[in-house]
Amino acid sequence: MASDNGGLLHEYMKWWAFHTAMIIAGCTKLLVNQIEPFFARSLVVCEQAAVAGNYTGSAFCGDRAVVLNGGMHISTRGQAQENLAMMVSLCIVGLLSDMYGRRPAILVGVSATMISVVLFLVSTRARAWGPVLFTLGQGLQGFFPNEFLSNVCVADIAQMPSTDAVKAGQLQAMIPAVLGPLLFIASGVIQVIELTDYTAVWCLMLVLNLSASFVAFAYLSETRPVAESDEDAKKKTIKGSLCDYRCVLTKPAVWRMLLGHFLTAFEAVSVFLISLQVMAFHGWSQKSFLLSIIGVLVISITSQAKAGDMIDKWGLIRSYQGLYIANFAVGVVERLVIVVDPWLWILVAYLRATFNAKDAFTVLTEVQLYHPDDNAKIIHLKWLVGYLANALAFPFYASLFDAQAVTYYDQVFPNLAVIAVDTLKVCMLFGMLWSFSNGTEGFGPVMARLDELSTEIADLLQEISCSLGNQEVAARIKEAGFPEIFKEWLGEGDTKLEMSSVDHLIGLLRPMYRGKHVREVVKVRDATIRLRDAAAALPVLSASAAEQLGNNATVLNKSDAEKKAD
Repeated sequence: MASDNGGLLHEYMKWWAFHTAMIIAGCTKLLVNQIEPFFARSLVVCEQAAVAGNYTGSAFCGDRAVVLNGGMHISTRGQAQENLAMMVSLCIVGLLSDMYGRRPAILVGVSATMISVVLFLVSTRARAWGPVLFTLGQGLQGFFPNEFLSNVCVADIAQMPSTDAVKAGQLQAMIPAVLGPLLFIASGVIQVIELTDYTAVWCLMLVLNLSASFVAFAYLSETRPVAESDEDAKKKTIKGSLCDYRCVLTKPAVWRMLLGHFLTAFEAVSVFLISLQVMAFHGWSQKSFLLSIIGVLVISITSQAKAGDMIDKWGLIRSYQGLYIANFAVGVVERLVIVVDPWLWILVAYLRATFNAKDAFTVLTEVQLYHPDDNAKIIHLKWLVGYLANALAFPFYASLFDAQAVTYYDQVFPNLAVIAVDTLKVCMLFGMLWSFSNGTEGFGPVMARLDELSTEIADLLQEISCSLGNQEVAARIKEAGFPEIFKEWLGEGDTKLEMSSVDHLIGLLRPMYRGKHVREVVKVRDATIRLRDAAAALPVLSASAAEQLGNNATVLNKSDAEKKAD
């Protein structure tokens, strides 16, 4: 473990300027998006003076409903501007970073983030200009597509001869895994203490962003492959790139999937309405709401982890259809009851979280609807579609919500729009996306094929079980050539087999094909067929031979390191 950590640290230090600048600027952007609804409320000014002990979210307005409405409109305008800017920057950066390099794109993005923090800081003092400065700051944040640039640069770094590609990938995955929870905690603390003056927050972020800008401008190196000269890169004209994307978009699976992604993103934005409704209609504080949803997050994460067990028990199609329909039905109830009683809403929200494992199945299936060569373009298109949906959804939902609404219909009206969008999403999935091209493509055919292959593998393992019996399974399975047949999955030198029954063999094989692409599952199926044939060819052991084989099992099960030690 220590050597692994040392290797990751070594990889980090090779490109410390890149990682440091991206971490600081990226964390600032993520934290801004997490606290911006609350900061936006602090910018609201009204005629009713704030009263000590009555927290409304603004030190310059004592009417809670006015603050919630005003803050929501400021926040959603800013979010719309940021997403529009992200669309523009993603289109431009993707092309220009190939033509002129990644470093200029990162420098522009880091600078834009720093300037946005300056605008946020000024808005805490220039109250009359606060909403305008906030919107401009959010727009500038959009000119730093940090996730896209990070993925592109890490891909460049991983291809360099001096780079351990595995360690680079581990580092890329570890950074957000560690920083994500820390930022969530930081934003949670800011919500719980219920600030009305964010000057100290923005001063701290400004210092961090000045540090990131200094590191980027002074020490950041170019990551674009040297073999791709400037002249070669510039030959990649805009017209050529657009032709490539047009070819991708003409594929039936792609445009259907992107339409479904648009509806998913449009519906997901509506989450911000939940906190507004429990605070406006039930008098909850930010702290109360935050504490209430911690359990929802825990249950949701736990349900995701149980996705594999569901597939084993009910199959992929039945599990996915059941989870998706249940999640939709409970979601409808959740949206209808939230304005009636907050505790009833929490109960329903906890129930809905148990069905969130559907998301894992969606990701597994989507990647099998298109060719791996189109992966980069489709990810790019999904980001663009997502930003477009967000830019439209934020002001749309904001126009429907009124914190001063009194009747049930007026209070629940925005949720009726959410239910309508969610219904369209379900129809899209089980209609246009489920099966098309004469039943050869879609979620249904892919899941059916995966279920079919899983059943085949299970049947093969039963045949292997009949061939082996209960006679020293570990030694017999090794005699049948298991380590060699499954070398691609086990790795070199992994000859230690600790199993006392075929159930252990099933447990060893399951991670090789569960949750994998069809082509990978086919390879595991074919390898299992070879193992089945080899096991069937083994001679039936007599009692004395089985006893002798048992005496030799310890030697056969030893790892390479143990054999060398002997």
